Amino acid sequence: MDIETFIKRPVFTTMLVMLLVVFGLGAYPTLGIDLNPDVDFPIVTVSVTYTGASPEEMESLITKTVEDAVSSVAGIKTLSSVSREGVSQTTIEFEFGTNPKLAANEVREKVASVRKRLPEQVDEPVVQRFDPNSQSIVYFSLVSDARSRGDIRKVAVDIVKDELQRLDGVGQVDVYGASDREIQLLVDPRKLEAYGITYQQILDIVNTQNSNTPGGRVNDRGLELTVRTIGKYKDIQDIKNIIVANQGGHLVRLGDVVTIEDGWSEERVYSRANGTPSVMVSVQKQSGTNTVDVAERVKKAMEDMQQRVLPPDIQVLTVRDGSVYIRDSVEDVLVSLVFGGLLAVAITYLFLQNSRATLIGAIAIPTSVIATFFLLKTMNFTLNTMSLMGLSLAVGILIDDAIVIIENIYRHLEEGKSAFEAARDGTTEIALAVMATTLSILAVFVPVANMGEIIGQFFKQFGLTIAFAVAFSLFGAFTLTPMLSAYWLTNHGEEKQASCLQRFLDKWERGFVAFRNVYGQILRWALERPKKMVALAVLSLFINAALVPFLGVEFQPTYDSGEFNIIATAPAGTSIDKMKEYSSTIEKEVLSIPELKSAFMIIGTNR
Repeated sequence: MDIETFIKRPVFTTMLVMLLVVFGLGAYPTLGIDLNPDVDFPIVTVSVTYTGASPEEMESLITKTVEDAVSSVAGIKTLSSVSREGVSQTTIEFEFGTNPKLAANEVREKVASVRKRLPEQVDEPVVQRFDPNSQSIVYFSLVSDARSRGDIRKVAVDIVKDELQRLDGVGQVDVYGASDREIQLLVDPRKLEAYGITYQQILDIVNTQNSNTPGGRVNDRGLELTVRTIGKYKDIQDIKNIIVANQGGHLVRLGDVVTIEDGWSEERVYSRANGTPSVMVSVQKQSGTNTVDVAERVKKAMEDMQQRVLPPDIQVLTVRDGSVYIRDSVEDVLVSLVFGGLLAVAITYLFLQNSRATLIGAIAIPTSVIATFFLLKTMNFTLNTMSLMGLSLAVGILIDDAIVIIENIYRHLEEGKSAFEAARDGTTEIALAVMATTLSILAVFVPVANMGEIIGQFFKQFGLTIAFAVAFSLFGAFTLTPMLSAYWLTNHGEEKQASCLQRFLDKWERGFVAFRNVYGQILRWALERPKKMVALAVLSLFINAALVPFLGVEFQPTYDSGEFNIIATAPAGTSIDKMKEYSSTIEKEVLSIPELKSAFMIIGTNR
């Protein structure tokens, strides 16, 4: 790198650095915001729902079939399953390095191949990759004083769920609470016996006739008409008129042998929000999407629905928004980053006591940080706790190269050289040393980004963010710093003026001189006793190493999001009404907390 060229061409040097800054500023608004980095866990889950089936039936009819089907997939590390009432969940963990998307597709194919072996009444199996970030991010509560919870649920399923599932980034929308509308057939066994009709006959006839089917085409005088057979039930009367038997010319209709009622299904999931029975809507984002962006789209869509299509008597409350904590956390780190940069500049000024030199060094911080945003976008990184922690840690390092070069340029100025010569010679003289220092930092953090297993993916953004920022800092130290020094610095320093700041700086200087004298005495004492100092260092090393086993170990620190979950499990067989009694006691205690903002409860599901 020809340093003299950058000094002689200030416009070129400035534009080169500004180009990186502009790219960074353009990339910053497009960076996603999330709590943690996007990590591809090699884990795939298969969930199957069979309403009303016991755990034993789930295991024998579904779980074992699914396990047998997926066990032949290559690269499986562990295979485990859980069978509960109405739910079977199989978890497949693959060896590290397995492509989660390809593994999920292969599992999906295996499950599809055994779909016909599962009971017809089971819901379609759900195969998805495990992603801790793809959890439900927003919960809405729908309440109304003018209509039943069943009617509210119908609105939630027919309108809200349908609208939200169309949004980009939304993975799954679930509705909890209340019952679905259900046409109930109350069979009289004596009438069936009298007409010689079985339960299975009624079931088959009702299911097969409730459909619209193509009837072919009819050509009429050159005009082709499409024919359809209309069989979908429009009302209860259509169901009553279904012919179930023909006995000697006498048509037996369904209404003759069963009683038909328009009612509601049994409520298996119950929900409350802020102490009021409600219908809950939870929104789960897709794997790899930005939590904050998806949450904003979902909330905006819900507001639009309230104004356009939802009945005015239905109130929608946001009882949980996971994006708020993420946004606040990222903003806190950004604020800390800014204050850290300002503090680094202030400390630099205390030692240099030259505003121009401090400004030249301080420019390295924003230019390096902003330029780093461009590479973060290029690498498809997000602003999360790991990448921002890397930037925060790098702030104190970014100004180091510039300070070392400025100090050396000062030394050459004091030797009587011109500003141009001092900038050129001062930078060239220590260029290799500065580069070696920066490369040593890269040698520490780049391997962190390339560690194996899940921990390596988690720390990848941390290590590379520091590497990017430090690399830009080195580039600026060899280009912008010598150029600005050649035009801004002088060999006579700044004129001191009587002021509170100057008096503080004078006291600081005297205090630092006293500290330096004390440190010099300690250093001389240590140099005169090398064996004792080495023994003391080794002893300190062993003492600290002995304390390592007593340190706690965890994948990531515990966050205080201002939220907490209470999971209550009752003995097997406990009815939902009994669970309501148990849960109401807990709910009463929670609602009595003065600082409480909102609370919701869902009974009958593990989500």
